[in-house]
Amino acid sequence: MVLENPDPQTPIRGHTVDSRSNLAKSGQFEQTADFKVPPPPPPPPPPPLPTLAYIPVIFSVAESPMPYNMKPKRTFTAPYRLKKACVSPVNKARLEETSIWVQIDESQLISESFVKRLHRRFRIKENRRMAADGAESAVTSIFSSSGLERYLDKMKLKSDAEGCLITNKSSALSFNRAGSKRFGSQCHTLDLMPSKIAQSVAIAMASAHLEPVRLAQCIIELQTEIASSKVKSVLSNSLSVGTSEAQCESEQHIQRFPETLIETLISNLPPLERMLKLSDCPLDHSALIESDQLMCHLAPLRHRLPAHLNAMRTLLCFNTTTEQLKLALRTCCTCLSEIKHAQSIPHLLSCALALVNALNATGRVPVKVANQANEDVHPVDQGYKRRPLVGFQVRNLVRLVDTKDSTNERTLVDYLAELMELNFGKSAHQWHKELSHLEAAYRLFNTKQVDEQLVELRRDIARLELDLRGIGGLIYSETEVESGVQQSNRMLVDTSKANSAFRQVVGKFLGHALYEQRLLNQWHEIFTERFSEVATYLALDQSQYTADQLFSDLCKFRELYQQTSLCKLGGE
Repeated sequence: MVLENPDPQTPIRGHTVDSRSNLAKSGQFEQTADFKVPPPPPPPPPPPLPTLAYIPVIFSVAESPMPYNMKPKRTFTAPYRLKKACVSPVNKARLEETSIWVQIDESQLISESFVKRLHRRFRIKENRRMAADGAESAVTSIFSSSGLERYLDKMKLKSDAEGCLITNKSSALSFNRAGSKRFGSQCHTLDLMPSKIAQSVAIAMASAHLEPVRLAQCIIELQTEIASSKVKSVLSNSLSVGTSEAQCESEQHIQRFPETLIETLISNLPPLERMLKLSDCPLDHSALIESDQLMCHLAPLRHRLPAHLNAMRTLLCFNTTTEQLKLALRTCCTCLSEIKHAQSIPHLLSCALALVNALNATGRVPVKVANQANEDVHPVDQGYKRRPLVGFQVRNLVRLVDTKDSTNERTLVDYLAELMELNFGKSAHQWHKELSHLEAAYRLFNTKQVDEQLVELRRDIARLELDLRGIGGLIYSETEVESGVQQSNRMLVDTSKANSAFRQVVGKFLGHALYEQRLLNQWHEIFTERFSEVATYLALDQSQYTADQLFSDLCKFRELYQQTSLCKLGGE
C-alpha cells in the first residue's frame, strides 16, 4: 500500500504522516531542518617514542627439561667472542638411564679462574687496518696457486715423458708368450684362456715345482697337501781308496696346494661346452702349453669340475678364515667390555664436556647505543644465548685438536690433559692402560669385512652340502669304511672314483665346518650384544657408527693425548 502525501511540504517518516499541526498539538515540536548529529571524539594520541634510538633484542632458546632428573648444566658467559669447539651434540632421545652422559656431573670440575684463563687464550682477535680513505677494512690473505700449478704441470710433463720411454722400451722387448713356453712350431694352444691368464697359471705351477698332471690329480682327489720328494746329492770322500763317490738322498717335502692357482682357475674357467668337447676328444698333451695341459687333465670331471674347484678353495681357506674371525671377535668383545667398565672413561668425557661448554658460552659483545639527544653513550650486551650441551658424540674427541688457542701452539687436547691432572692427579694420564686390547681390536676387527666373511663362509658350506647331496653323499662319520681313493701314479679319469673321493673328503670336512660355524655364530651374537650395550652407554647410533670406527677414533685420540706436553713430561 502506497501512502499519498497530500501536503508536499510535510515529509513522510516511518510510514506515518507527520505535520506541524499534530506536533504542535502534542507539545513535542522539534525542528528537523536544522538538526545535525555531532561527530565522535578523536582517538587518543599514541604513546611517545622511547628516548633510546636502538633497543637490542636478546634471543633465547627455551631450555628443554633434563632427562632422568639430571641436574641443570652449568652456564658460562664470556666478555668477548670465543673460538668454538667443533662437536656435535648428542641426541637426548638416545639417552637412557645407563648412559654415561646421565651419570656424569662436570659442573665442579672446572674453576672460575680456569674458565677465565681459557676465555683469554681462546679469544678471537679481529685484525683490522686503516684503508686509504680512513675506513677500517678486515685483513685477508689471498693464496696464489700459480707456483703450485707450475710445479704440477712440470711433474705431469715429466711423468708423461717417462711413460713414453717405458712404453717404447716394453714394445721393443715384447714377445708372444703363454706360460713358460713360447709360441712356436712345437707348441700349440687351444685358446682356453687368455694369454696373460695362461702365463699366470704357468708361473704358479713353476713356483710349486709341480707338473700339470700332478696338480690335476690333487684337484680331482681334493688333496690340499702335496708330498714331493727332493733329491739331495752328498759327496763322500774315501780316504783309504782316494776316490770320491756321489750319493743321492731323497727328502720328503710336504707343501700346500697353491691358492692363487685355484682362484685363477675359478675366475677364468672355460665354458662347460668346451670342457665337454675336450673330454670327448683325446689330444696329445705334450704339444700344448701348461694351462691347456691342466685343462685337458681336468676335462674328465665334466660338469663336476666347478664343484671340485669350489670345494678345493674352501678346504684351503677355511681353517685360516675361521681362526682369523675367532681371534677378531674375541679381541673385539674383550675391548668392548673394557670400554664399558673402564673408570677413566667417565673422567675423560666429563672434563671434555666441561671444556666444550665453557668455550661454547654466550658471547657478550658491547654495542654503543645513544639517546635522541646524543648526549649519553653506554654499552649494551647483545648476543645469542646458547644452552649448554648434555653430551657430544664420542667421534668428536679427535676434533678437539682442531681448536687452537691464540698462540697456535696448544690445542684443546692440551687443556683437557691439564684439567684431568688438576682433578684426578697425574695418574689420570694413564687412562689408556685400562684399554689394553684397544690396539689389537683396531688392527684385527673390521665390521664390514667380518660380516662379509661370515656370509661367504655360510654360503660355501651350503654349496658343499648341495654338491654332496648331488652325488648321493652324506656327512662323513668315523665308522665309515674308507673305500674311496687309492694312490696311484696313473691319472684318475673315472668319474665314479672322483665322486667317491668327493664324498669321502667333503663329508668328513662338513662335520668339522658345521661345528666351527656354530662357534662363530655364538661369538658374533656375543659381539652384537656387547656393542649394543656400549652404544647405549655412549649414546651411539649403531646404524651410522660401527665398532671399528669406535676403535679407530679412540686410538687416534689416545695418540693425540699422549703427544701433549703434560703427558710427555709425565713419561720422562
